[in-house]
Amino acid sequence: STNSRHKLVSARRLAGASAAALGGLCLWSARVDPSEQPESTARSIAIVLQSLTAGLAGSLHRVDPAARPAVLARAVRDASSGLAVHLCGVSHVDPASATAVRAYAEALAAAPGGLGAVAVEDEPRALLLTRAARAALHGLPPERIRAEGEGLVRHALFGLAEVHAWAAEAGATLDGAERVPLSPTLARHLRGEGVLWGLEQAEAAEAAEELGARVACLGGTPAPPPHVPLLTRLAYWLRVRALDPGHDERSPAELHVVASNRALAEVAPSAHEAVLLRKDAHFAAALRTVCADAARAGGEPPPAVLAVVGATHVEGIAERLQAGDGTPRNSVRAV
Repeated sequence: STNSRHKLVSARRLAGASAAALGGLCLWSARVDPSEQPESTARSIAIVLQSLTAGLAGSLHRVDPAARPAVLARAVRDASSGLAVHLCGVSHVDPASATAVRAYAEALAAAPGGLGAVAVEDEPRALLLTRAARAALHGLPPERIRAEGEGLVRHALFGLAEVHAWAAEAGATLDGAERVPLSPTLARHLRGEGVLWGLEQAEAAEAAEELGARVACLGGTPAPPPHVPLLTRLAYWLRVRALDPGHDERSPAELHVVASNRALAEVAPSAHEAVLLRKDAHFAAALRTVCADAARAGGEPPPAVLAVVGATHVEGIAERLQAGDGTPRNSVRAV
């Protein structure tokens, strides 16, 4: 029957993928990344072996992109100020997230109390650059962005006095738009998919200004991401698909986010601490400052605060805001 043939094909694919993965594991075991500590290597190998079959089977599941939610929304109350905080968890590579963020801001502005502030994950420099890139690409179809996006963005950034000032601080001179550097992540998504990484950050700031709300940046000084060895990446890839068959890395849906955070914690605790837990604590502390400022501004009922962050940060920020714990309240920057 058709169903039997489908199962046979899937089984053969799984067997072939398993053999390839085991062969790769043997190779990686023999040539371990020198930056990876023995304990981390042993943990990665154990997780690869534990999750191999389920992870490969999970990778065969297909998720319909059309069913992907635009954002992961959660409303909580900041224990310190009593203000309502609307956490809007986004996918940084899905333009639908940007559209949903604007609609969310407009809905809050029209509600009783209005919208007091919109807080974005970016730090001020990154937000300035993203807004300039957004303006350069606005209204263009993905196929044109794939072909011309990098050049258009470089030209837009070359026109910013701030970019030249930052280059001078670093001892460099930009004598042409082609010399303006772009982050590898930004360039990859412009070329590959015709999308602007972090578009929703710029969209949130634009919407806030149009609605008369304050714009605040939650991000601090950007830090380089921790190095994650190849074997650890393989372990994560298998583990997250074992936990969440059909895992969609671009989706802000809660089940995908929970699986991603759990797999990262199990496979790479140090990376989980650096890219998730520390950022959650920083964002929550900065949001507490935004809420305190909005509360002091008065209003009855009090205004709401909208926070636009990556979906993986929603749960950690929510827990910290509701618990009222945090760190020094000097990390937020107004724009």
